[in-house]
Amino acid sequence: MTYPCIHMNGTSAGELAENYNLALSAIGVAMDMLNKCNPNGRDYYPLPVGSLEQAIAEQTERLNALRKVYLQLEELTIYCYDRRK
Repeated sequence: MTYPCIHMNGTSAGELAENYNLALSAIGVAMDMLNKCNPNGRDYYPLPVGSLEQAIAEQTERLNALRKVYLQLEELTIYCYDRRK
């Protein structure tokens, strides 16, 4: 993880932390909405066998991608909050 260098000529730690926190909130909303789209077996009938399992695997990949970004932004947020003056 590459952390920003907090200094007086750059964006303040507080502003960075607030912006990262807003991004975290947006990703949290996206994750909640995506969870509402979880595959339902009734929506994959009478498709070929394995279609539901494939859809579940794809959904899991999407959620994992969001979780990865969420965790990275969370780490950056904490880093910046810890450096506020």
